Amino acid sequence: KRYHYTDAYCYSKCANILFTRELQNREGSENFKAVCLQPGIVRTDLFRNMKQGSCLKCFVSCSLFITYPCTKSVQEGSVNSLHCSLEDFDKLVPGGYYLDCKLTQTSKDASNEEYMKTLWAKSEELTGIKYSNI
Repeated sequence: KRYHYTDAYCYSKCANILFTRELQNREGSENFKAVCLQPGIVRTDLFRNMKQGSCLKCFVSCSLFITYPCTKSVQEGSVNSLHCSLEDFDKLVPGGYYLDCKLTQTSKDASNEEYMKTLWAKSEELTGIKYSNI
């Protein structure tokens, strides 16, 4: 299968949600809540070291010009992280996914129990670290 960076990006976001939900399932404590969040499209210097004149850098620059109104400053992008960090513990939903400071529905794949367990097992295999309750 060919690698495509947008597919890889989407899979990585789904993996974050799956991992968070499996962590919540394994911990299962009333004193522990794992949540994940999406800060939005944040304007950063992520591509600053990309080779000048590359097609991808040109594409990113043009895309940023077009999508600028839909993007957030670094300060605006931090708001959702701060919300999840500072929100009253009882108001956070265990395994929840937050966007713009609100609990948000995810795809079916991001809620698939089999995918959660498979990703967790593969993570343990690749890192050589086995989970034990905190």
